[in-house]
Amino acid sequence: MTKVSSATVRLVLKKLKANSLGENPIYLSVCFNGRKEKSTGVFISQKYWNAQREEIRKNCPNAPVLNKMINEMKQRVIDRRNRFEYDGKKYTASMLLEDDIKVDLSASSNLYKNIYKEYVAKMGLNDNSIRLYDYNFRILKNYFGREDFLINDITLSEVKKLIKSLGLSDNSIRGICGRIASVWNYAANKGLVDASDYPFRDWKYSQKYKKGNRTYYIDSINLRKIYDYFVCHYLNVNGELFSYVDGVEDRLMKRSSREFCLLFFLMLYRLNGSAPVDAALLRVDNCSRVLIDGNDYWKVEFKRKKTGIPVVCLLKRDMLTMVGFERFMGLSNGYIYPVIKDGMSEKQITNAVAKFCLEANKHLREVCNEINGNTIRRNVKKGLEEPLIDVEKVSLYSARHSFANSYLSQPGASVHGLASLMARSPDTISTYIHQLQGDKEVADAVKDLPI
Repeated sequence: MTKVSSATVRLVLKKLKANSLGENPIYLSVCFNGRKEKSTGVFISQKYWNAQREEIRKNCPNAPVLNKMINEMKQRVIDRRNRFEYDGKKYTASMLLEDDIKVDLSASSNLYKNIYKEYVAKMGLNDNSIRLYDYNFRILKNYFGREDFLINDITLSEVKKLIKSLGLSDNSIRGICGRIASVWNYAANKGLVDASDYPFRDWKYSQKYKKGNRTYYIDSINLRKIYDYFVCHYLNVNGELFSYVDGVEDRLMKRSSREFCLLFFLMLYRLNGSAPVDAALLRVDNCSRVLIDGNDYWKVEFKRKKTGIPVVCLLKRDMLTMVGFERFMGLSNGYIYPVIKDGMSEKQITNAVAKFCLEANKHLREVCNEINGNTIRRNVKKGLEEPLIDVEKVSLYSARHSFANSYLSQPGASVHGLASLMARSPDTISTYIHQLQGDKEVADAVKDLPI
């Protein structure tokens, strides 16, 4: 082999190697009396690689950030080669690649808190923008349950789980994703993270994602198990009489307690699958007592926050209604449930509900995990095949989809009736809408639901 006087440094795509997504790694290749190579940590599909220019094509998601990172890696190797040659020192290909681009996943510099504050200061953002980045941090802190999480903890999987748990509008979610992306890109440009792990590289939030991932419902068998779990753990029941287990009644008044979060989920289902923010905004003056076919009901009337369409819910006065509805009336400044406070602005209400949803979803998933454990033991012991709850898909919003699924599984159910019960915009349900007429028709529609 002919010896050369200077090393050549190139970026190459390894087509014979691929990760689980079918993407290929980009390597730094140094030729100098032999060849040595080292991965940059960046993976892309082959169609995005321009071999002649040694760069990622512009149509690749996040191409500018990735190209900046790999070119900086290449330049550092070239600079190291030039220093050796300028000083008249001998070197090898391995020496040029040695200790290049080390990412410290545990250093304090990788704390998201430090990175976002540094980014905000460097970009010179206005006060309103700074408040939005602070809001992002609070949401992430509540999601992870701590404030010392790393930028590396924000993976695609975690971002998707976070979004499902929020229950916010599309624009709010896109804003949150955009701010996460800005901080992540800043960290990648500083070499604090591996650019191939960028959570939005092959995915971005859209209405299609929302529709595809918010259809999670809990079947009637498992809905009943959740209801039974609440009754078994928190109530003493004797026929039609009941009392609270010691301490439960006090904990039900605290929005962060497991007891309240589980009960709130059950009541969302009962309230025609209401969205969390709609239930949080319910006031005592939304409610009245009515008698239908000799049965006593609470009639709850409100307008859905998202669409402005009127909703009528009829709650039969049974144990769940007494514990989950009547017990709260008049206890929280006019609001039925202790999620928001009187006098809050629109933005404060949104923030309070989002924070509560994160807390509630964690409690709800813990309960579902316990229920699954009991189901598995019962299946093994009795040779049954009872279904498990897909815990990853469970959130407060599951109550809404569970209600819709339960209603539509009944004889005589229609999407037109469902549109009335759930206050959906007519053009998202059917071209022709027949609204349910009168209290009795609404009561008949929900009387045979599982809980």
